[in-house]
Parts: sequence; structure tokens; C-alpha cells
Amino acid sequence: MHTTGRGALTGILAAGAALGAAHLAAAAVGSTADPVLSVGGTAVDAAPTPVKEFAIRAFGAHDKLILLVGIGVVLAVLAAAVGVLAGHRRRAGLVAAAAVGGVGVVTALIRPAASTRDAVPGLVAAAIAVATLRALTRRWPLTRRWPLTRRWPLTRRWPLTRRWPLTRRWPLIRRQDSAESNSLSRRRFLVTA
Repeated sequence: MHTTGRGALTGILAAGAALGAAHLAAAAVGSTADPVLSVGGTAVDAAPTPVKEFAIRAFGAHDKLILLVGIGVVLAVLAAAVGVLAGHRRRAGLVAAAAVGGVGVVTALIRPAASTRDAVPGLVAAAIAVATLRALTRRWPLTRRWPLTRRWPLTRRWPLTRRWPLTRRWPLIRRQDSAESNSLSRRRFLVTA
């Protein structure tokens, strides 16, 4: 599988594990602030009234289902992008995964009648996403290192180094005796110039 495909799959697996853990944490704490539902509620609250009316007219009773499917698709695309990023730059991918989890925490806390325990599912989701992504990228390396030692062994010299060794100094100017070389030293040249 190509490294981009593996990275996307890794990100989606991490997001799935994070959402499952967030559902369990929401049930354990007794909170109704599931990260997906809190993001959906915040999106509905932030949407202008004409957009809400259009959604109700176009989708009827299925408007909430369409909203959840849309959030799931956006989350899957974000998770795939984070996985690809983590495959190439691991730390940046882990920070991005924590940031996506942080969105769930923020949206849970800005909801009306929110309490501090509503942040727990989002925090758990962020922690599980980062831990899963870290474990998967460590276990399943996504980038290949170019095998320089196979193509150009370090013991072998380049073809030009046999003819023009780089380790020798080429006597462009013949060395003169020590009295003349002291008179033409670099320091004296720079001082007189």
C-alpha cells in the first residue's frame, strides 16, 4: 500500500478509536456532551436562519441525520489528512490530532448549560487519538528512508575522487621558504589591504 494510503488509514483508525473512547467516557461520566453531537449542536447554533430553514425544507425529518453524516465525512477527511501528516512529520501530526480533539472540548464547553464534566469526553478523545496515532506510526513506519549505503557505499569513492582526491591540498602556489611565507601570510595581507 502506498504511504499516503497507509497514513490516511492510520488517521481514520485513530479517529475511530478516539470516538469510541469518547462515547464510553460520556456514558461513564453521565455527560450528554458527546464530541460529535456537541460539534453538530454548535454548527446548528452558528448557522444563519435561512440555512436552517433550507435544511428543514430540503431534508425534512432527516435533517439531523444529514448533519451527523456530514460531520462524519468531514471528520474522516480531517483524520485522513492528520494521518498523512503524521506519516511524514510525526510531531506535527500528533499536534494536529490533539487540536482536532480540542475542537470537541471547546464546543462542549461553549454549549448552553455546559459544565466542566462535559469536557471529559473530548479530552479522552484527544488523548486516545494522540496515543493511537503515535502507536500506529511507531509500529507501522510510513516513510521510507533512502538506503544510501546500498546505492553508494560509504567505503567506495566517487569516480572523481580517484582522479582528484578531495583530501589532498592542491599546491596552486608553490610553497616558499618560511621567511617569504610569513611575509605573505593571511593576516598581513588583510591588514595591508
